[in-house]
Amino acid sequence: MFERGRHGVRATALGELVLERTRVVLPAVTELQQEAARFARTPRATACLRLGGTHGPLLGALVDRLDPVFVMVPEGHALAAAHEVALAELAAEEWACVPGDGCFGNCFTASCARAGYTPRRMYETDTSSVVHLVQVGRAVGLCRATFPTTPGIVTRPLRGTPLTWRHLLGRHAVAQYTDKTDNAATAATVLAQARRAHAGVAARSDSYTQWLAARRVP
Repeated sequence: MFERGRHGVRATALGELVLERTRVVLPAVTELQQEAARFARTPRATACLRLGGTHGPLLGALVDRLDPVFVMVPEGHALAAAHEVALAELAAEEWACVPGDGCFGNCFTASCARAGYTPRRMYETDTSSVVHLVQVGRAVGLCRATFPTTPGIVTRPLRGTPLTWRHLLGRHAVAQYTDKTDNAATAATVLAQARRAHAGVAARSDSYTQWLAARRVP
């Protein structure tokens, strides 16, 4: 796997393959360990989803703002005409992503593992380069459902919604208000503006609009 020389150690072709696969497999293994630990700590009598938050309008909005993750493919892709795309149907694809996704990156590789494969290759680059790689057919990528219409690219929902993006609002812990009423009013105003902005962006995405209409999400 490695060759030693006068100038140090370098990976062989096999070593490069193993290292590439390790970058994908290790996050999935890490998530498996974390899920196993959470499972062991959770009482088996009940299963529930817990959302934490302070009293106010934000908590109720969290539930209906868990947006689905879509996949973006080039216009000429074989799956571009599908209404939904199963993650398993993308097993042969190469992927483009923005580095530093953290937990989301781990969740993606774990979802691929549950679909029966590991991503072949991941190109980590900036957002504009990700878009370009998809446009020229070099890779596919993940995007928010609100991803704007872009020439050469088609966005489609993932069947079963295996991945979601959460939009959270918060305020700095040291922020002080002299009146609790002002605090609540400010939170309500910020939330309302954020929801309007999100609705406006969502309305400009044909694929997201169709996805919402099919599920009658308010």
